[in-house]
Amino acid sequence: AVKVVARKTADSANGEAPLFFGQLFGISSVGFTRTAIAYAGGGTGAGLIALNPSKPQSFYVRGSGTLSVDGGFIQVDSRHSVAARIQGSKTIVEAPEMNIVGNVQYVGGAFFSGTVKTGVEPHGDPLVRLPDPVWDKTDDRGGIQIKNGMHTIEPGYYSEGIRLTGGFVTFQPGIYYLDGEGLYVGGNTNVEAEGVMLYITGSGGLQVLGNGSVHITAPDPTVHTWPGSYAYEGIAIFQDRENKSNSKIIGTSLLDIEGSIYMPRNHLDVGGDGGGFGSQLIVDTIEVFGTGDLIIRYEGRRAAAGFRSWLVK
Repeated sequence: AVKVVARKTADSANGEAPLFFGQLFGISSVGFTRTAIAYAGGGTGAGLIALNPSKPQSFYVRGSGTLSVDGGFIQVDSRHSVAARIQGSKTIVEAPEMNIVGNVQYVGGAFFSGTVKTGVEPHGDPLVRLPDPVWDKTDDRGGIQIKNGMHTIEPGYYSEGIRLTGGFVTFQPGIYYLDGEGLYVGGNTNVEAEGVMLYITGSGGLQVLGNGSVHITAPDPTVHTWPGSYAYEGIAIFQDRENKSNSKIIGTSLLDIEGSIYMPRNHLDVGGDGGGFGSQLIVDTIEVFGTGDLIIRYEGRRAAAGFRSWLVK
């Protein structure tokens, strides 16, 4: 919002407004003040953004669960006539607003709780200027495979990726550069990763398929002072822009990701029976299915600009 105050008063640069006829009545000038407020808003798309400009069903929700975007809108940049598809008699999508460049299709009694606006302008990627992290490939930790027990792992470059199929695994704060397989979490693996950014590079993807507890907290430079914590504040998962591999997060209600999930060139499958799914989700395309309540708690960061304006006063 912008407030403009226009003044022509005694303390203005050229004083009050002069009066021609007022001088006949002994009044040579008059002072006045006027105020106007303009507001721009509508459709930041910041809670969940599907970036692909042309694919059908780039935002696709099916099943019998609920997808909630708290405090932020849904933005679908595809211009296709079925850019968004919401399917299923028990499917509910909740957000204040959904803004779509193309159009939306409802199938089988599916429900959207907010306001839908179609034919809007695309907003693009609010993180397009986020730099790719740089790492030393000569300092290679190889790969890790964990099946059971309690383990603590350190940040760094993993040329073969990390595969977890059981046990309790703690990720120390920092950036994890995951090449090779990327990150696979399956079985009854329990993951605790505080102050961590997972950078998925190479040709691997992110596969979270287990039924254990997975808690990932993005870097907070007021708490985590490792190099890069300021540049990647609030980013929990970043899939390399040159990596076009699909990723999957099929979690349980014990899934809790605190931070943004940024996969600008990737399709993401999201399923399971619910859980906390970050503060912001930016993908190329997405399909959501399952039976639970999936919640994105948007916190107001990296909002795209509004596209409608009002003169309030």
